[in-house]
Amino acid sequence: MKKLLATQLLFLTLMFFTYNVFADQWRAAYPYTKKVEGQNVTIKSIPYEPFSASPMKGLTQVYLNNKLLYSVDNYYRERIFASNDGRYLVIVYPLKIPSRKISGLDYKLYEQEVIAVLKDGVPFKTFTLKETLDTASLNYNAKDWLYRWDYETYGARKLKKEEISIFRNSIYVQNNSLFVLTNKNFVVKLDLTTLTLEQLPMEEVIPNKKKFKPPKITVKYRHVRYPDKYFKYRKTGSAFFLPKLKNGKTIEEGIAEFLCLKVGNIRDRDSAVVQLYFHTLIIAKDGKCDYVYVSPSQKTADDKDFSSKYPMDEQDKALKLKVEQWIMEQIFETKTLPKGFPKYAYSDFIYLK
Repeated sequence: MKKLLATQLLFLTLMFFTYNVFADQWRAAYPYTKKVEGQNVTIKSIPYEPFSASPMKGLTQVYLNNKLLYSVDNYYRERIFASNDGRYLVIVYPLKIPSRKISGLDYKLYEQEVIAVLKDGVPFKTFTLKETLDTASLNYNAKDWLYRWDYETYGARKLKKEEISIFRNSIYVQNNSLFVLTNKNFVVKLDLTTLTLEQLPMEEVIPNKKKFKPPKITVKYRHVRYPDKYFKYRKTGSAFFLPKLKNGKTIEEGIAEFLCLKVGNIRDRDSAVVQLYFHTLIIAKDGKCDYVYVSPSQKTADDKDFSSKYPMDEQDKALKLKVEQWIMEQIFETKTLPKGFPKYAYSDFIYLK
């Protein structure tokens, strides 16, 4: 029964996020540089998949006194902070799904991580929703299926003047401790020396709301012009594109030649026999492929449409391996890499007949 519930939950979660990713693209993420008053730490981050959910493939670098300490191969949309020595990098996930009713049962999700700590760029420790706050107060109702546990009113009431600063600075670092001001009238404090967590009354941390002034956080975003062709085919159902090969051919032309097939497109997919979905194709500035993940689907004359097989059958596995190996051997044009990006991720469907 528990396995069935978990499967149902996973299905619903994937449906929700798939809808958001394909129907309503994520807002573009941009490179930024972040500093906190009182620290000599600088965080720089570049998104390789700017229209994806978080964490996405990217580059996050932590500097101490302008000297690079380490790099992380991710970009986070969430707010991230560092300890005073830069060794600990903390990611705070304020929006979580505390529970879901499935088949009339209340399925609790209190073991989700809400705070993640990296040490020298490597995952080191996590804290769950249950460890961070009193989950007894999170009784399921229609509004709680997405719960934000930092200081947020969700428009339920107008903020008082003295609350505005709290709302805008609900997560901050001071005296080498991370503070998360919650909407349950207490503060979660994470000591960035011992990595111990404690809950404190709001009035103890902020005795006078009118005089609340945490260390200033400076985040400078760099505007980037992402490839215009990303949205070229939105009207026909696809908002993606792939870079050309350095020899001038398209990927479709190169793979069709390699597989002894012909190039198709989304408009004549009925006549296509192979569909290749490039989930992620990361190209470095030297034109080489850094990473590729392809999902193939094949059909016979009797099949009306392509269908995704899970798990993938042996025929599709062989095609996937063959295509990915071919991609890794190619050199690509880099004209569409955004300025200043060492890498960029592309995605698209291609059809062959």
